[in-house]
Amino acid sequence: MTEQTDTPEQQVASTYVEPFWRCLPAIFKYPFKPHCLMIMGLYSALFWLGGVLFFPVGTLVFMLTLMAAYQFCYSVLSWTAGGNLEPPVHFYLLQHWNVFWQQFLLWFCLGLAIGAVNYNFGPALALLLGVLILAFLPMATIVLSIEKSVFSAINVVLLIEGIRRMGRPYWMMLLVLAGILFLSGTVQYLVAQFELSMLNVFLDHFIWLYSSIVMFHLMGYLIMQCHEALGMELSPQVLDRDHQLRPDQSNPVMIRLETLMAEGQHRQARVMLRESIRRHNDDPSLVATYRALCMETDTPQDWYGFAGLQVIRQQEAGAVKEALTLVTSCLSEQPDFQLPEGDVILPLARAAYERGEFRLAVRLSKDFGKRYPRHPDGVALHLLIATILFEHLGEEARARAIVEYLIKRAVSHPLADEIRALRSQMDSLSTPPQ
Repeated sequence: MTEQTDTPEQQVASTYVEPFWRCLPAIFKYPFKPHCLMIMGLYSALFWLGGVLFFPVGTLVFMLTLMAAYQFCYSVLSWTAGGNLEPPVHFYLLQHWNVFWQQFLLWFCLGLAIGAVNYNFGPALALLLGVLILAFLPMATIVLSIEKSVFSAINVVLLIEGIRRMGRPYWMMLLVLAGILFLSGTVQYLVAQFELSMLNVFLDHFIWLYSSIVMFHLMGYLIMQCHEALGMELSPQVLDRDHQLRPDQSNPVMIRLETLMAEGQHRQARVMLRESIRRHNDDPSLVATYRALCMETDTPQDWYGFAGLQVIRQQEAGAVKEALTLVTSCLSEQPDFQLPEGDVILPLARAAYERGEFRLAVRLSKDFGKRYPRHPDGVALHLLIATILFEHLGEEARARAIVEYLIKRAVSHPLADEIRALRSQMDSLSTPPQ
């Protein structure tokens, strides 16, 4: 499938998207956002009006409203697929007026296929084909939205490939769509039992519009969720004029973060932001945002755990200065902060020593022997710390204790001569002159 053409040409990096099954409450509440609610009320009233006006005016009103309803649903699908969780803005709605006729042609082709099978092979095979079409119909709708082509939407090879790429989430969505259709049909049936005259027409179409918007929003969300598997990138539109005035807020990561925070989904916000940091090559602004988010949501340990991994990545990438700055910042806030891996401690301690940050080098080695008793860097690290304590911090007693420990432990170690030389230096300086 080709990339969407409804979004701006400027593409942005992919971001983490929460699976749709974790967002079903928000998806079902989507039509009750003010803009959607206004559309549903207006179109339901127009459907009612089409039923009371004389022919052919009433029929014309009904058909135009039906066309507008499908145009809005496809706008919701495409807008959501681009990474936007708010209803489409007004200028975006004007881009899908031809989709009704494509949808109508798609239905005509599918109905023609079922009729041909029924005529030539009997109702049993026609029923089987109908079931298969229902299974493929959401993917056909998705393809129609992306490709803007009926021929692509009925291309079985393309549909199968799309389903294969989406995998299990597609079939889970199919079950949810079936549930929505069943529930909406049940509610419409119950409403029809009440003798409410023409009000039944309004309510019947209001329920239909609600279920349709939910289903198209869900299909758009699935595209957003599976954008990497589909070979697409998220390219959200600028949501409103305020975002144009504040370019930093047009960042799709920040838009998604604001939405999750507004919905109280703090854990999902932190997960999304961590994934975005990884995808954006440890963008410093996103890292700072993640720290602020963790502090704001009373989860500082999430930040310190992430910071430890961040230090490791920076050290491995050669960004030693940035790694030491981050370690210093974490230690100033959390004295018990420790790096999660022992392999980076010696290189960072040496870097701190070379930069004259002696106390930072000593602090990095805290509890190293207890945490990593058999680590191959243990002897070299403790020798470095003993040297710093003796030569730069004036703590000879601590330095001597470390050296005596190393002499007993590292008898045959390659650094054994250096350890003994340091002890000799200590002895010579501590021995009073004759």
